[in-house]
Amino acid sequence: MRFQRIIFSVLFFGVLFISGIGFAQSESGSAAPAVAASEDKEAKMADIRELVRLTGGGNMGKQFIEQMINSMKSTSPNVPEQFWNDLAAEINVQELEDLNVPIYDKYLSHEDIKGLIAFYQSPLGQRFIGALPQIMQEAYTVGEKWGANVADKVIQRMKEKGYLEKQNEKPMESK
Repeated sequence: MRFQRIIFSVLFFGVLFISGIGFAQSESGSAAPAVAASEDKEAKMADIRELVRLTGGGNMGKQFIEQMINSMKSTSPNVPEQFWNDLAAEINVQELEDLNVPIYDKYLSHEDIKGLIAFYQSPLGQRFIGALPQIMQEAYTVGEKWGANVADKVIQRMKEKGYLEKQNEKPMESK
């Protein structure tokens, strides 16, 4: 049962991390020269990385990993602390940021990105960024509890329908 909570937490934070911004993409239909398009693409990619930096994407990724490892520690008390330390040291949060850049590129125009950068550089944007770690922490806790309740309901319904054995919760064999 604890495993379902961990899986939900991973999914919940992954979605939260990449879906913090929700603007529609509005690409220009003009036919620009290939060099200009390449330069525009490079500028957009640089601005996306700036947006991720401004919004604390790396910090959120790091917090996410720490919380995930802490959840896993609680379900595996026999695993030595050094294992978790080594695991955390091997995880490259920059990799997650790099994986998100094409997603921002896909759904947001360069103008959208520039507007978001301006917002996050504003006093309101800075206050939001300052509050985001606490918001994420509380959202993680709430999401984990909510996910556990959903998982419990699913398991209970599967038992009621006979899809799981009541004693050991293993799926029943198909006939």
